[in-house]
Amino acid sequence: MIIQMDIKLLSKNADPTFSVSGFCAWKDAVRRFDKHECSKAHTESVMKLKDHMKGTNIAAQLNQQSNTEHSRNRQMLMKILATLKFLCRQGLAIRGHEHSAGNFQELLRLRCEDDGELKSWLQGGKSSFTSVEIQNECMQLMAHHVLRQITAKIRAAKYFSIICDEVTDQSRQHQLGISVRWVDTSFVVNEDFLELCLIPKADAETLTKLITDSLLRLQLPIKQCRGQCYDGAAVMAGHVTGVSTRIAELERRALFIHCLAHSLNLAVQESTRRVAQYRDLIEYIKDIINIIRASPKRSEVFVGLQQHCGSSDELAGKQSALRPLCPTRWTTRHQSMRSVLNNYSTVQETLQHVADTETSEAGTKANGLATVMQTFDFFFSLTTAMTIFEATELLSKTVQCETMTVTGASKAADKTCQLLQHSREDHEWTNLWASAVSKAQVLGIGDPEVPRARRPPRRFDTGAASVTLTPEQHFRVIFNEFLDNILNTIKIRFQQPNLQLYCTIEDTVLCAANGTLSPNEMDERLSVISQHYDDDVDVGKLRLNFQMLPGLLESTQAGSIDDITAALMALGPARRLYGELTTLVILLRLLPATSATAERSFSCLRRLKTYLRATMSQARLNSVMVLHIHQSYTDELDLSAVAKDFISLNDNRRSLFGSCNV
Repeated sequence: MIIQMDIKLLSKNADPTFSVSGFCAWKDAVRRFDKHECSKAHTESVMKLKDHMKGTNIAAQLNQQSNTEHSRNRQMLMKILATLKFLCRQGLAIRGHEHSAGNFQELLRLRCEDDGELKSWLQGGKSSFTSVEIQNECMQLMAHHVLRQITAKIRAAKYFSIICDEVTDQSRQHQLGISVRWVDTSFVVNEDFLELCLIPKADAETLTKLITDSLLRLQLPIKQCRGQCYDGAAVMAGHVTGVSTRIAELERRALFIHCLAHSLNLAVQESTRRVAQYRDLIEYIKDIINIIRASPKRSEVFVGLQQHCGSSDELAGKQSALRPLCPTRWTTRHQSMRSVLNNYSTVQETLQHVADTETSEAGTKANGLATVMQTFDFFFSLTTAMTIFEATELLSKTVQCETMTVTGASKAADKTCQLLQHSREDHEWTNLWASAVSKAQVLGIGDPEVPRARRPPRRFDTGAASVTLTPEQHFRVIFNEFLDNILNTIKIRFQQPNLQLYCTIEDTVLCAANGTLSPNEMDERLSVISQHYDDDVDVGKLRLNFQMLPGLLESTQAGSIDDITAALMALGPARRLYGELTTLVILLRLLPATSATAERSFSCLRRLKTYLRATMSQARLNSVMVLHIHQSYTDELDLSAVAKDFISLNDNRRSLFGSCNV
């Protein structure tokens, strides 16, 4: 039959007796037939004959089997990518002390308990796809997908500003954090972290090259940069060869703003150090908190006394643990002061206990600090410093808001200064003084005293009668000196030339909206806008938009730029009539007030690169940083596209995973 069908042997292991020479052992036929029927050659031949009779193509069968295997392999790859994505999003360590004991491997083992197919795949020689090298490659591909989404939106928005700051990580490497601020067509402000760069040399030329190279890699043209925000270090803010000056040489419209949160912090620091009584207060607070927190035994004594005498402390507010002084952020130090003030009696008792029971240097220091806390000078400085530090802390939190504009920050600083200035008035001082004296009496603190007047040297003694101040007058002089220093330094540090330019342009928009600009004033203001923005804004069309603006607001007064953006958004597609005004408003919201976004990325860095993960490579660190910081983008990440890129990188993967259409 096979010969008649012109078919070659259907089995490679065929028995010649049944396929070529013929069967002749008829005496033992039944046994031989039964044996042949169970043989591999017969089974294979029957199967192939049936497929031939049905018209099934062997090549098609092999191709189908290959496609099935490719599909299975791609599904396993997707599970590996999903596991890595989860760990990166949550900022969890991927490797352990040993490669086989890390979170990644353990999480895969956990998944294998519920997924037998994944378990058999990994045990079938595919465990190499969980290696460290593959992990790094997959994380980098996912991070690149996230960055491509972000940079595509930035390019669509056209303009952006640079935000940079420096930090030293756990492995003592100097890093430069680069972020950008951009505004979309709905006037929503976005600040996004891009990457960390190792700093080989901390000079302006090197830092500028790092920034420009990063923008070039991400296809963000420096010519579209309209703002810069750094700290006030000379290498960044230097007006001759600093980074801000070098960037301005590449694009003059990229205005530099010294981070207003840094400026406020420096203002508070400088003012406090100028007044001896408040300067000493900060050191006393630091020593008091450190001496108690330095020993678990002393901390237990503090907690015990807090429970025993805290309820009887008439000054005790919401009792809490002692908060250490922040070494860098002066505006946050009111939290430490508040913790001491709310536990004043408890802290005194704890210090006295340490002084009585310990013979070490700590006992001597505790005795001195307990004596200081009994003086009215210390208590007065603490209560009055609280009123000022709380106001500056509120201002600091306000300006660090991601959507805060430089003009909004400037107005917030003015309001804070008005609040502090109000403290100089007689009735405010009277209330403050009476409150401090009454609370001091409750705590058993000594009465306010004027320091003994020192006799002037004879060569300076003119014989004039000395002026004697009352205790209230004496302490008011000290408080006013501190207050005046705070007000002056805030005003000076917030009066940056570029900040004033933006305030002027915003005021122009508001005046045009309210119809309070004369023709000559409008010409002058438009000239300022034209000189700065050049071809970003068509001044002729902008003049027309200004003339149409009062009608847009329907006779309502515009108090801020937000009122104008709300009116523009209400127009819908008709907003194209106000195209130049829209561009100007976007440019006004574009300049960052602080570099807080860069500092927030450093907080993420401290969570990710701990002392247990200090050997992490720079590429791996950047990948994890991007995926952890941009969690919303990570959640929406298309793992199919990531897998497609991963498979297409070499021929071996294409043969294993097949087509890239996952």
